[in-house]
Amino acid sequence: MDAHQQHASMAAAAARVEFRDVTSAYRRIRLTKSAEELTWLKKGAAFTDAALQGLADGLVPGVREYELAKPIEMGYLKGGGMTGMYYLASTPMRNPDRSVPAQVLSTRVIEVGDVVSCEISIAYAGYAGQGLRTYTVQAEPTPLIAELHAVAEEVFHKVSAVMRPGATMEDIWAAADMIADRGFTIRDGLAHGYGIGLLPPAVRTRDTTHSLDDDWVFEENQTLVIQPNVITLDETTGVQIGDLCVVTPDGACSLHSFPFELIRTGNPEIPNSGGVRP
Repeated sequence: MDAHQQHASMAAAAARVEFRDVTSAYRRIRLTKSAEELTWLKKGAAFTDAALQGLADGLVPGVREYELAKPIEMGYLKGGGMTGMYYLASTPMRNPDRSVPAQVLSTRVIEVGDVVSCEISIAYAGYAGQGLRTYTVQAEPTPLIAELHAVAEEVFHKVSAVMRPGATMEDIWAAADMIADRGFTIRDGLAHGYGIGLLPPAVRTRDTTHSLDDDWVFEENQTLVIQPNVITLDETTGVQIGDLCVVTPDGACSLHSFPFELIRTGNPEIPNSGGVRP
C-alpha cells in the first residue's frame, strides 16, 4: 500500500469514528476512593498535619513569611511527604487587610497580634491531604476574629453532619445559611472534591455563585475538602478552616487529627500555644 492509499484508508476509518468527551464522567469516578486509596490519603493527611504543626512551632515575632517555609517543610520532608502547596496570609488582627492566603510567601515580618491563615496540602505518593487553619501570634483573638472562627467551625460541623450518601446541594446550603445570617460571606468555595487533584463538585453557598454541580448527589467514599472560610463583606478580614473528609453513612469524616480550634502560637503561657492538642 502506497502513501496515497494509506492516507485514503485512514481517512475512511476516521470518518466512522465517534468522539465523546468523558472528562467529566472520569473525574467523577476518581472522586470515589477505594479502601486502599483512603489509606494513602490518611498518610497524606498525616503529613499535612505535620506541616500545620511545623507552622505553629515556627510562628514567632520577627520571622518573615517566606522563612516559615522551613518549619512547614521540616514537619514532613523527613518522613517522605511530598509538597503539594502551602499558602499563607499574615496581617494585624486590629487592622487587617487580607482575608485569604496568597500563593507566594511574602517578605512581611510576623508581629505580635497578627492573625495568620493557611491552606496546606502535603501528599503521600501523590495522595494529598488538605488542612486549612488560622493562628494568632502571642495574642488572644479580637472579637471579630473570634466570631468569624466560631461561625466557620459551626458551619464545618453542620456541613459535615449532612454530607452523607444521598445528600444534595440543598442540604449543604441549608447547613451553611448561618454564614449569611450572621452578616458574613465566603471568598473560596465552601467545599470541593479532592484527592489526586482538584475534583468536582464545586460547592458554594446559597448566597454566592452556584456552579454546574448544583444537582450533585453525594455518595459514600467520595472525598472532599470542607472549608467554610468565612470573611467579612468588605473582604478585609477572614479565617481559614477546613479538612479533607470522606463521605460516610454517618456524615463526612475528617482524615486529619490536627487541632481544629483557633491556634494561639508563640507564648507558652497561652493555652494551645504551638498547636498542641489540649
